[in-house]
Amino acid sequence: MRSSEDALDEGRPAWVPAWLPWDPSSPQEHYKSAPLVEAIIEVVVSGTEGEFASLETLLEGSDGWEEWNAEEVRGVTFNVSTDEASAEAVGFAITRPSGDRQVLVGMDRVALSWRGEYETWDDLVQAFLQVWERYLLTARPARVESVSTRFVNVIQVPQDHIEITDYLRTTVDISPRLPQGVAGLFMQVDVPLDVRRRLGVVVTSALAAPEDPGHSAIALDLDTYDRDPFVINERGGRVLLERLAALRSAKNFVFEASITDATRELIRR
Repeated sequence: MRSSEDALDEGRPAWVPAWLPWDPSSPQEHYKSAPLVEAIIEVVVSGTEGEFASLETLLEGSDGWEEWNAEEVRGVTFNVSTDEASAEAVGFAITRPSGDRQVLVGMDRVALSWRGEYETWDDLVQAFLQVWERYLLTARPARVESVSTRFVNVIQVPQDHIEITDYLRTTVDISPRLPQGVAGLFMQVDVPLDVRRRLGVVVTSALAAPEDPGHSAIALDLDTYDRDPFVINERGGRVLLERLAALRSAKNFVFEASITDATRELIRR
């Protein structure tokens, strides 16, 4: 006789990690007051052959990017032998006038930032793919080194003094001999989710600025990553979509594992 776990694993795609519960008939809960403030998709590449200067006009003529502003991003390097620091251009930040979307692009990576809650996952992915297709033609990378999705959530709590453990399951452990309320918080952990596949998540929690007086705000930043490289060829697009789908499933699982029922009640309202 098959177990209930066997039944849930029926039709499990190859890209779904073994540790992740898989039940396609049970969709992710949609929260009425979802705390998402920013979503980011980033792909790190190697073997680029394009011209750096052409990255500045990467999105020229793209739908939704009829108007944009590109600013040079500079990185600082330190020369040990001369004891001198220098700054050089490493990429461009391309932003729509509304500020709701920004593309960060360099010869080693491309990222799309969507600020505010997006309508559906497909909307976010399609917006990134529009940028990715342009990047492939412009930078001409040979290989993807890593794929990551980052979701920044800010949970608003209608109290000015809170215990973090009432709202987050992954947080600092304060000695029981000390008061449990905190005035400041920053915690970050890197949790391997699938060592063989080099898939994991960086969980960051911190106290944020509340929207209203007398309230508190907790930031929960989930950066899921897949560092298993692959060659960009005719199957590259399919592999990228599979990696993104796996990271989305991992993010949903980690989010639910990181919050408490008290948090769920707040964001269901």
